[in-house]
Amino acid sequence: MRLRVLLVAVSVLFLSGPAWAQTDIFGGYSFLSVDFDSGDRETVHGWMANVSGGVADHIGIVGDVSGFYEDGTSVYTYMGGLRYNVGTNGVNPFAQALFGGARIGDSTFSENGLAMGFGGGVDIPIADRVSVRAVQFDWVPVRFVGEWFTNNVRLGWGIVFRIP
Repeated sequence: MRLRVLLVAVSVLFLSGPAWAQTDIFGGYSFLSVDFDSGDRETVHGWMANVSGGVADHIGIVGDVSGFYEDGTSVYTYMGGLRYNVGTNGVNPFAQALFGGARIGDSTFSENGLAMGFGGGVDIPIADRVSVRAVQFDWVPVRFVGEWFTNNVRLGWGIVFRIP
């Protein structure tokens, strides 16, 4: 089933004509602020990366991954979804909705769960095909072991390369 969804998504991107001509590749620093309902908020540092390709005016498909690390424990998210780009030239604010999975673990255990990301950001051009992602903010609810943990936020910033 996952392979079928991936093949359909790739087909849509390649068959979408001129809109596909715009592809953004982002990579940068990120941190995840997590509250597992204990009242103690923990912040973990790491990276985030995503690729988006246009499928219609202002609308793109996004693939997003991130990794966070602290004291031998790692958290990874892998999500995909839709992005709405508000700007056309110059500064580009965007909003996105992502759905996928998360994995938390250390040397003795690991757990896979569901993850979502709802948020947006702002890209500011600094050269013809290069922008700075001034901020990306996502609310990231996750579900592990049958329980939702909803007080999580992810912030990031970095560099965006645009492939026309």
